[in-house]
Amino acid sequence: MGVFDREKSDAIKFNRGKDATGRDVAVDKAGYMVNSKGYIINKEGSICTRQGKILFTANQLKNGEFPKIFPFTRFNINRVLGDFDLLSNGHPALIKKNGNYVDKQGRQVNQKGYFVDGNGNVIDVCKKFSFDKKVLDPSGDIPEVFQINLLRSDSQSSLSRLMSEIDREQQVFEESRVKTKQAKRQLGN
Repeated sequence: MGVFDREKSDAIKFNRGKDATGRDVAVDKAGYMVNSKGYIINKEGSICTRQGKILFTANQLKNGEFPKIFPFTRFNINRVLGDFDLLSNGHPALIKKNGNYVDKQGRQVNQKGYFVDGNGNVIDVCKKFSFDKKVLDPSGDIPEVFQINLLRSDSQSSLSRLMSEIDREQQVFEESRVKTKQAKRQLGN
């Protein structure tokens, strides 16, 4: 999330800037390009960190938002993975039945071994919706942030730690801005 001033209504006050091609874009107070929701993005429109690490690709976004994880109190990747052995190349050993992949228990999965419904959306072991097909990468993988357990299954506060880190970054930026203003005032007096 970018760093912004807020309107009285709590709406984000976007700043205007130019991208590398000279096109007008929305930027945050630090000059990072942002989308209409205030997330820092790269030139392709993917949500990324200030250092440029892509968190969600542009095609995984829905109306400028990343896939919402709030229905999960904890994310456990094992709840969306079928029962299969791994081949020597690390890929799941799946069975093809009537044109669809199934796990060892005959449950429908995609080519990466995630449970899917008839539309290709990832579901959990209880058949509850987990990920829209649109957010899967072309090979059928779920977003990386979930694969690498950035939101660990053993911690109910992983999301809150992530959000706290974003808040801390914003607070550090604000504090440095205030200190810079104070230093300028002292030099001017």
